[in-house]
Amino acid sequence: MNDEHAQNTQSSQRTYTRRPEVEAKVRDLLALRPAQREREVLMLCASIAPGHRYPPGMLEVLVWAVRHGCRRVSKAHDEAAARIYAASGVFLRAKVRKFAYTNVEAERIVEETLTSLMQQLLSDDSTISFWECQFLRCLSYRFETISSKSQVRRSISDAASIDDGKAPDISDTSIAVEDLAMLRTIMSELSDEERHVLYLKCVEQLPEESADTTVDTIARRIGKTGRTVRNILTRIRERYVERENIQ
Repeated sequence: MNDEHAQNTQSSQRTYTRRPEVEAKVRDLLALRPAQREREVLMLCASIAPGHRYPPGMLEVLVWAVRHGCRRVSKAHDEAAARIYAASGVFLRAKVRKFAYTNVEAERIVEETLTSLMQQLLSDDSTISFWECQFLRCLSYRFETISSKSQVRRSISDAASIDDGKAPDISDTSIAVEDLAMLRTIMSELSDEERHVLYLKCVEQLPEESADTTVDTIARRIGKTGRTVRNILTRIRERYVERENIQ
């Protein structure tokens, strides 16, 4: 049995084993009363400052606290989740700088990875307990999975720059034929408003909305709310993911 995971001999389902220092801390926390445990978790949160060094295994302990150790409606739960989110954001933004992404594309990849992370941390599914064992490794894998889709997404951005209603001519030979076909299908299904929003987001790189009235935004361009803009972008993304899953 190694530090990363162990195979359950009575089931095909894989189980995971925490590192010794993480397991010891979790056992210490479990020995406390709930109120005492949550106070201790808050103290652990205070020891983590994004961008600074912190004790090995600390993030894994906070992952456990979010998933199991704290009441869902508690300050300790929310603070642990916030610290994980902040520390992960620093880690991912340092990682994404090594790639030749645009600022908009890099931030999208980071935000998608963070969203996926938080969805899993708040899940009760016991099969994803690996986050409690090798957190940064798991975060790196999730980042790589999401960023690997960027090539086709970048082509969607390029296609969106065609503002004359014509189908884009995509000739990037590095993209698989089936991906090109899917891309053309998605673009042909977009409404004029969706094409316009995609153009403003990916080509002009406008923010979705801003409280500053001097800032040009997608919402102001199309005369809609920021929430409507985000809903439009979500629909486009979901359509891409749905097509990708079908493929």
